[in-house]
Formats: sequence, structure tokens, C-alpha cells
Amino acid sequence: MAYIFKLDTVSPDGDNHAAYVQLVDAAAPDKVIANICVPYASDDVKFAADLESKMKAAIAKLELNKSVSTKIASVISAIDPAKITSDAIKILTPIIKE
Repeated sequence: MAYIFKLDTVSPDGDNHAAYVQLVDAAAPDKVIANICVPYASDDVKFAADLESKMKAAIAKLELNKSVSTKIASVISAIDPAKITSDAIKILTPIIKE
């Protein structure tokens, strides 16, 4: 997935500022995936490094979640609902007949 970074807002934070940056899906520019807040104190190099670090962490977390979701979906698709239903009915039939 490709991502876009968009500045959302900048707010005063004491003597500094807080920049709120959105991580956006490039294929759906209106879809905000994550919001990142990074302090800005007139040091562009530090701000860029902090923002890059937070963005990398956010993207890594998103990619991990996608990977785990894919694995979980695979496990779920391997379960046979008809067999589970049949097994449940076999268990319940004697109880219902009482």
C-alpha cells in the first residue's frame, strides 16, 4: 500500500508547536489511516527525524495488523461451519429431548 503524509493542523504547545500529521491511503486520499503528533521547536532536522520515526512505526504497525488479519482470515476460512453446527446439534439433541 502506498501512503501520503498530510499536515492536518499546527497548535501552540508552550514555547513550541505540535504538528498533527495524517497518514493517508494514497488510493483513497480521504481515508485517514493514522494521526501522528510531533513536537516542533524550530529545528527542522530534528522535526523531520522525529516525524519519520513515528511514521515508520505507524506503518510497521499497520502492516503487521494486515499480516495478522490475513492469517486469521485464513484460519477462519478453514473452519467448516456445517460440521460445527452438526456437532453442536448432536450435543444438544439429548438435552433438548429431556
